[in-house]
Amino acid sequence: MKKLIFLFVFYCFLFPAASAQNNWDGDSAVGKFSFCNNWFGDNCPDGSNWTSSIDLRFVYRNNPSQSSMFLDFGHWKNVRSIFFQDTFNYATIIDADGNGMNFWFKIENYSYFGQTINFQLSAKGLVAELNPINGDLTFSSNIYNDGNINYNVYGANNKKVTFTSNCKLYGSSSANFYLLDSSIVVMGIANNTNNYRGITYVQKGELWLDSTVSLNSSSIQLGNGDSNINKVYISHASTATSVSTPITVVGNSSNATIGGINTSNTHTFTGNINLNNNTVNFDEVSAGGSLVCNGAITGSGSIRKIGPGLIRFGSTSNNYTGATQISAGTLQLGASQVIPNTSAIVLNGGTLSSGLSTGFSETGSTLQLTANSTIALGTGNHTLQFAASNSTTWTSSRILTITGWNGSCEGRIYIGTDSTGLTSTQLSQITFQGYSAGAQITSSGEIIPVNLGTMSSNQIVCKNSGISDITISNYSGSVSKWQMASNATFTTGVTDIANTSASLTSAQIGTLTATRYFRAVLITGSCGTTYSNVVSVTINATTYASGSWNNGNPSSSLMAVYSSNATISADVTACSCQITGTAVVSVNAGINVTVAGEVTVATGASFTFANSASLIQTDASATNSGSINYYRNTPSLANNYDFVYWGSPVGSATLGSFWMTSGASTFYSFNASINDWSIATSGTTMTPGIGYISRALNGNGGWSPGNSWSALYSGTPNNGNISTAIYRGGSNYNNLISNPYPSALDLEQFYQDNNAVITPNFYFWTHNTAITVSGYTANDYAAYNALLGAGVGTGSTAVTGGAAPDRYVDAAQGFFCEGFNSGGTATFSNSQRVSGSNNAFYRFNASNRGIEKHRIWLNLTNSGGFYKQLLLAFAQGGTDEYDDLLDARSMDSNPHGDFYSVIPNNRCVIQSVNVPFNASKTFNLGCKVNQAGTYRIALDHFDNLFQTENIWLEDVETGHFTDLKRNAYTFTAAAGDFSNRFILRFQNPLSVQPTQGQTTTVYFSHQAGTDYLNASLPMKQVRVFNMNGAVVQEVTANGALQLAMDQHLASGFYMAEIQFENEVVQRKKWIRP
Repeated sequence: MKKLIFLFVFYCFLFPAASAQNNWDGDSAVGKFSFCNNWFGDNCPDGSNWTSSIDLRFVYRNNPSQSSMFLDFGHWKNVRSIFFQDTFNYATIIDADGNGMNFWFKIENYSYFGQTINFQLSAKGLVAELNPINGDLTFSSNIYNDGNINYNVYGANNKKVTFTSNCKLYGSSSANFYLLDSSIVVMGIANNTNNYRGITYVQKGELWLDSTVSLNSSSIQLGNGDSNINKVYISHASTATSVSTPITVVGNSSNATIGGINTSNTHTFTGNINLNNNTVNFDEVSAGGSLVCNGAITGSGSIRKIGPGLIRFGSTSNNYTGATQISAGTLQLGASQVIPNTSAIVLNGGTLSSGLSTGFSETGSTLQLTANSTIALGTGNHTLQFAASNSTTWTSSRILTITGWNGSCEGRIYIGTDSTGLTSTQLSQITFQGYSAGAQITSSGEIIPVNLGTMSSNQIVCKNSGISDITISNYSGSVSKWQMASNATFTTGVTDIANTSASLTSAQIGTLTATRYFRAVLITGSCGTTYSNVVSVTINATTYASGSWNNGNPSSSLMAVYSSNATISADVTACSCQITGTAVVSVNAGINVTVAGEVTVATGASFTFANSASLIQTDASATNSGSINYYRNTPSLANNYDFVYWGSPVGSATLGSFWMTSGASTFYSFNASINDWSIATSGTTMTPGIGYISRALNGNGGWSPGNSWSALYSGTPNNGNISTAIYRGGSNYNNLISNPYPSALDLEQFYQDNNAVITPNFYFWTHNTAITVSGYTANDYAAYNALLGAGVGTGSTAVTGGAAPDRYVDAAQGFFCEGFNSGGTATFSNSQRVSGSNNAFYRFNASNRGIEKHRIWLNLTNSGGFYKQLLLAFAQGGTDEYDDLLDARSMDSNPHGDFYSVIPNNRCVIQSVNVPFNASKTFNLGCKVNQAGTYRIALDHFDNLFQTENIWLEDVETGHFTDLKRNAYTFTAAAGDFSNRFILRFQNPLSVQPTQGQTTTVYFSHQAGTDYLNASLPMKQVRVFNMNGAVVQEVTANGALQLAMDQHLASGFYMAEIQFENEVVQRKKWIRP
């Protein structure tokens, strides 16, 4: 349908200069010019409309099926101008039948889509304007130029005019080409003697010379004497292209650029370039591209290398007089002496390369550094010679990196002719790749690395600690000898060491009593003798005497020496620690002494750690000497039959040396192979890492029931790797081990280091008050799983709920671990030691590390103090079977009862099933109680997704359901073991949604005073719940289709759960009237 007539009037108003236009509206599916319905009014323009005073305008394409246009008149047509209007909203190609159009003024694209003219044109006016106003223009056929007029291109916003290789721009030497605005002209015209031969003016915008270009133009004039941006690029992305047209930059053109746009391969300008007193940018846009300038660069201007790619100068006739500034990418020498001798080199962020492979020599003026830059030396003998630059300003903190220098002096850099060519500050700003920072200048002006080679690190050596070898690497030439001196400048105490190898051994260094400095003396061919950087070996200590330190507080680089009495009341870190003479040093409770190396205690001195103080060492090879005193307080011991699970944090301790009694039946070890205890004697020497138990005995050593015992260990503190055997055979897998260090131990790290031989389950004996008439708190094992990062506790008489063990094991604490696979050897190491966390045999801590896990802690208690805790989890890697890594068996060690989850053939205090969470999953729970009475099951706490999920407990025996997030569940039980009494669920049992299968027709009816349950399928069993979740009626249906409901039930709301013979379960609400 035609556009409304007022739109036509509107366009006529926009262009009043033309009395008439040939307006294309493209109604036909075929874009032929001879089809009348492609023109406004469906009228083909007659012959009178094709004149030099009438424009051809492409206004619409009303028919979307029209994909191209075709000039098919059979002869040439005349137009004043050709316009593509901004309403012409598609890209098109206009072909012809071999004929073309004469135009007298311009061709302009106001459309926002690119347009291609693929027919011949002939410019007849005073100038031929080819303007990409809003969209690109492409010409792929000849443009004739009978009057040898100029070609002008206007257009903003970097729109393109492209002349393909099939296009020829005709004209004689008087026909010029002007790029006058911010558009891009892509020249792909191939060689033809009829192409215009005048000058190509790039006054504003960009001229891109494609790979097929062969300009007949006499020259390219770049710029217009102003600040407009004007650029000439060889533009093909990958095809190597050479352009011979000379380029002259118009004077006072401050934004002129010559360059290449190619991601690979090399483009070449072979014509001369006249800078004409301008600073001209030489730009290689892509880091993968290269541009060679083989023509002479002349004039009084300067060069500024920009862009990330490489530009190579290849003409020895270059004689420009200004500076050569390298701001980005690489400027490379393509021959010797291609930078004029008078040109100062300004390194402003790019790289000056002496050659693609083989380096070329160059003599230039001064060298200036204004940004981090590089000089890249090629191979072979060549020299870069700069004038003395000590008066040239270098920007502070900027670094000049020199690469390719190999010590053979093939590529050499001179600045000036003597050692004054650069200042010491400038030399400090130079770095030779592979060498230490800084440079030195020789008497001939050569720049070479300072401190050649890479030396091993400085050493800070504690007393009695070994000195490591000193080595040098990445150096050139050879080592002629080593030197040692008393100061870092090697002006005093210099001693030669006859060694020509790259390593100075600790034996050659010898025993040092004071700080000394070392360096290698190097011979680097014709460059002469140089020196490596200096390595210091420092003997550093601080001594505490008369209440103060003589060299500051101890630190990781200072040895702490106590020569007089001291009380350590704040954490101390030292590289080693020494207690000398008769000094008495005490470490207060809770304080950490962290030492990298050895601990040495003189025979007449003492070093005492109060309970919960820690000694942490990091160097496994450090050898301690002398004895420390280390106190450990037990929990409260209930009676003569209470035990403590121990290990020893010091060497050579015997079981009787720190205990209240040494009588018979007092000490035991555990034999994992038979899963039973073995009696030990008081004289048994405790093996580090092995656990033992000691029995309390009233009246011995001043101890009485209900009190703790303060044990004192004396001996050399254990340090480094300590191994212990782990047994697993058949059903025997429990191993009693202990923390062998005088500091806390990280169980999770211990498990990670030994997970091939142990499970992540650990069990800890607890100590609580004795049985009384009114109640009890039984001894039991607390458990911890290192993968779940959680444990279960055993409660206390003072608090409802119990503390669960965390990941940290106290010094000297004994505990059970489980052997895994076939057992083997577990290793304790210093990396498992931690500071602090050494004040109780177990404590609560919520761990969030490791695998995905969602956890619930349940407590079983009574009013008399009975307590058992259970942990259930959805955890990554869990299964429905017993899993050594994520489940933990109940030790069943509480004489008054147990609380457990049931896995086939296993009762667990920790049970895990796999993620993701499944609300239909259930846990079967059981309990054992040795006294009849009232008991309570309650949530202790929960985490992660259980913050929002339901947690219900079903009492299978009573049929009662309890929302544990709202209430604890209280029940009565006779003495006994009830292994299937409870089910933990995560779905509301009163939900009306079916639990499985498809819905079956179920309804209630009332007949003759009786309520009936009716179903469309045979029923197997029916349970009826009240609003409290209690089962109030349970009936075996035996396949019935109708059941009478209990008529004694009170009026109200009920829920019936029907299990059908096909095992489908469905729930139905019932309101009893």
